[in-house]
Amino acid sequence: MKLLSHTGGKYAVRLDSREYDALLAALGLRAHLSRTRRSLTTDTATDPRLRAAQADFDSALGEFQRELTQTLERLLADPEKCATHGKGARVLTLTDEEIGLLLQGLNDVKVAAWERLGCPNFEEGQRPDVCEENFLCLWVMQATDLFQSFLLAVLQGEE
Repeated sequence: MKLLSHTGGKYAVRLDSREYDALLAALGLRAHLSRTRRSLTTDTATDPRLRAAQADFDSALGEFQRELTQTLERLLADPEKCATHGKGARVLTLTDEEIGLLLQGLNDVKVAAWERLGCPNFEEGQRPDVCEENFLCLWVMQATDLFQSFLLAVLQGEE
């Protein structure tokens, strides 16, 4: 990925064809690596107000996830926002808000992969062995880390 320009609140970012395919693949896995729902009512399942709040929360979270998915799909399908450049490369022209949406989508799939790996504490040296069952989750974590670090650097004005 390469930042081509930053003018007037818009960023032009170039991705080669492999990077673009990896971005689409990572974001596409959001549907297959669903997040574990945290219950508000674990200890107090008998309180009807908390059960109702949990149902409202689940509904709002589900709607948010659907809207985010649709927004990301529209964004990456928009020929003005995502233009072909050269041999399969893409130039994404994004605002701060659109970069934020990409970061949300990437973080969502990253956390889902981390949860599926059993929530290892990487800072304490917990490293799952690479095997057929967890390879995809480890790939997702590495790919999303790279995309997120680049996008955050762009937002912070680094080149």
